[in-house]
Amino acid sequence: MIFLQNTSNYDKGIAPLKELSLNVLDIAQNSIRAEASLIEISLEISTAENLLKITVKDNGIGFDERIHGASRNNNTSHEKRNGFGIPLFRKSAEETGGRFCITSQKRKRTVVSAVYILNHPDRTPIGDISATIEALILCCRDIDFIYTYKVDDESFILDTARIKELLEDIPITSPEVMEYIRMFLKDNTDRINKTFLKG
Repeated sequence: MIFLQNTSNYDKGIAPLKELSLNVLDIAQNSIRAEASLIEISLEISTAENLLKITVKDNGIGFDERIHGASRNNNTSHEKRNGFGIPLFRKSAEETGGRFCITSQKRKRTVVSAVYILNHPDRTPIGDISATIEALILCCRDIDFIYTYKVDDESFILDTARIKELLEDIPITSPEVMEYIRMFLKDNTDRINKTFLKG
């Protein structure tokens, strides 16, 4: 397991992405390149703990954590799935006083998670996470996605494998299905956010 928190200086000149949804997209693309057939994305907010946590899990080929750690310390990257995406994600969390963690098993799985102080003035806006999920589903019809959005005790889950079962022979990327997914994400996100904003 690799815990990263204020431990490296090589990425100090890199500006974080403007929205956390773009970090999620970048990490998910790493999972796609790692030949994942299932990518799980979760965004959890705890107002009681004043935390925002984003997690991306995949069942791809993974990587050797020893190599990843060495590449991070030596300013190089020996793994195709690494690049600036992970340092940017880490930096955005650290700048709020949060933390970042990667765990991986070669040829099995990788889990990337970032925790933010929710009300920190330097926290990057979440952005349009629903649009990110839509784009991933539309571009990667052969990959299954499980997306969870949770604020305190309110949550919803979008599971593309379950949707595909119900569709039978209808492609999940058909305009009608994508419109259903778009509205499902919007309606449920709006419902939870209304409760969140009232608190």
